[in-house]
Amino acid sequence: MVSINTDLLHLEMMQHDLIAPMSFNVAVWGHVEILPSFIGAQFTLRRSLYNFGRLEEQNFAPNLEIELGGYLIFSNRVIKKKTVVVLDRKETDNWDGTRTTTTKSITIPAEKRRQYLLRGGFYRKSTGNSLEYLEEFKDLNNNSNFVNYKTAGLYAGIGIRTLTSLFVKTDTYGSQFNSAGRDVYFDLMVLPSNKWEDMSGNDITDVVTSLTKQSPLGARIGIKLFQIDPKAKTNKTFGMCYMFETGIKPYTGFFLQGGIGLTIIKK
Repeated sequence: MVSINTDLLHLEMMQHDLIAPMSFNVAVWGHVEILPSFIGAQFTLRRSLYNFGRLEEQNFAPNLEIELGGYLIFSNRVIKKKTVVVLDRKETDNWDGTRTTTTKSITIPAEKRRQYLLRGGFYRKSTGNSLEYLEEFKDLNNNSNFVNYKTAGLYAGIGIRTLTSLFVKTDTYGSQFNSAGRDVYFDLMVLPSNKWEDMSGNDITDVVTSLTKQSPLGARIGIKLFQIDPKAKTNKTFGMCYMFETGIKPYTGFFLQGGIGLTIIKK
């Protein structure tokens, strides 16, 4: 199985400063199974189109996030579950300017593949940030709260992948289907490498750690939805994909991120 997906519109927010490090990003993410239904590799490459911090500081670094890892499928079974298949969807314009969507669907028992994964890999992130929440930092940093920040380490956790591939043929609506993959995951993150620079590129890591020293441990939980069946079965070259993730990381605190895009390779 090969799944390559994009985030064409992605937004990330962080706890300690909701505005400056907030960024609009694009991304490519996915997985490739090296040994089908047993061992696979997965990746994420995310880059900001725009950081809000650049409104105030032109040297504010763009967001760059890289993940390279793999997974081992330790349980692979078929389950039966009631599944919805959309037969028809129509939109009509109302007299008041609103639109109404009418959907016809059926719910039938279907077989789904449920896989349990052990996952892990390398994680790196660099971005501009603001340390306004740290008292005295501005006085020690040339009267500025802005920094460029890099962190790196490892992640390890578990994942649950559900694969749905249901096709039905009807006399009225022709062939319809419900085809999608869903990954739910929980990771422990160990990020021992944390470095800061001021807007001139000088290393100020010692200044930051003198004001706050934090554990390298973090955690995250996320969900990814993507398309799985090839065009030969669905007659669709692409399909929608989505992701959402939340968690906590050292020094930047709680974070939220979500994206929407297209599955561009599915086979």
